Amino acid sequence: MDLIGFWNTIVFLGGKLLQPDEITYGFRDSRKLFPQIWIHYFETMIVFLSAFLLSLLIAYLLVVWVLQRSHIKQKMWNGIFLTLESIPDILLILSSQLLVVIMFQKTGFMPFKLAGLGEERIRLLPIICLTIPTTLLFIKLLLLRFKEELEKDYSLFAKSKGLSLRHILTHHISRNVLLTTIYYAKTNILFMLSNLYIIEWIFNTYGMFVFVKENSKLEIFTVSLVILYVPLFILFRILHTLLQNVIKERV
Repeated sequence: MDLIGFWNTIVFLGGKLLQPDEITYGFRDSRKLFPQIWIHYFETMIVFLSAFLLSLLIAYLLVVWVLQRSHIKQKMWNGIFLTLESIPDILLILSSQLLVVIMFQKTGFMPFKLAGLGEERIRLLPIICLTIPTTLLFIKLLLLRFKEELEKDYSLFAKSKGLSLRHILTHHISRNVLLTTIYYAKTNILFMLSNLYIIEWIFNTYGMFVFVKENSKLEIFTVSLVILYVPLFILFRILHTLLQNVIKERV
């Protein structure tokens, strides 16, 4: 290991980060990194947050609906979810593009843009492609959490009072389940970010991952990691503290 070269790189990178206004991008025509990188950052965050909230909502509605079915139908739906979860994410993404092309060939109507060009924004199809695998992850987590809550004393007491399963699921269990789901959603978010890199590359979006790929400088890569992961880390620490207190109060 070249310790001297490693140390020189750290010193170089530290100097760049201490003067962020001096960081440039572009190989022919150098331009200031800030505020340009914020445009790409917010584009990435729009897709990420939209997919996160949409997948959580869809997963919640599906799980509540499935849990009200018979035991046999629940097993059938669990098998369907496991089968879909086993499909590689890249195959789902490419299949979505193929379906749009087939629809255009059959009807002459293009419901979604297949790829971005230059500064053109493309959001809807990337959001859908990121939502599908994330929804399957949330379904798995929500099913586990709902079943655990259904076995607890307060759920059994609500059943003994003659309350319907739908009422128990939506009014008594949902808050606990959603709180703990967000509390343990860190793995899902890391999974989403790794998928988002692939999605931005395939759809050639105007997001931050594509921007970093096209401007592959060490300081740009480091800045992108800082503005992407540090806010998420701070948010999770705040949520961890707040939700931990709320969960303890409700136990």
